[in-house]
Amino acid sequence: MTLLALNEPFPLPLVSEGLIFEWRGNSGPMLVLNIHQPHEPEISGLRTKAEFALSYVNGLIFILVRAANNALPWCDAPFSVLAYSDVERPHIISEISEQTRLVLWFTVVDAQDNRIKLLKECTFSPDFTQELYRLVLVQQNLVDHKWDYHAALNHVYTHFSPEKLARIATVKCFAGD
Repeated sequence: MTLLALNEPFPLPLVSEGLIFEWRGNSGPMLVLNIHQPHEPEISGLRTKAEFALSYVNGLIFILVRAANNALPWCDAPFSVLAYSDVERPHIISEISEQTRLVLWFTVVDAQDNRIKLLKECTFSPDFTQELYRLVLVQQNLVDHKWDYHAALNHVYTHFSPEKLARIATVKCFAGD
């Protein structure tokens, strides 16, 4: 078990700035924003009301987040279950209801000193949760084993900014909706 605490070092090495979405096996999902010297308005905006968006482009799921007060623009994290072994893939509940919510840990880390600046447990809305589950199952059923994650990602980033990905999102929610 790993313990996380504010102003303590993040336990994993983060090599670049950006948003990371991890979801392995039975462990819950984790969203980490690694940002150079986050300012108080950014942290406060994310603590108060983080907004999430979900897009699916070129075989990739994109989880996006921004501070509700626009102190931090949209940031995106690509995600593909195809990058995980069968054992490491997230477990999707087959029977979900309109009230099922996915709980995740959202962490902001200062890229300068690798210290945790925000640690927040939050939920996605039922609609967001259902859409994410649906997209994970779509990815798991992709039969083209010649699919290249990096080529797909490069193609998306050539044509889409985080703002564009948010505009084409299939669902959005605020943390805790």
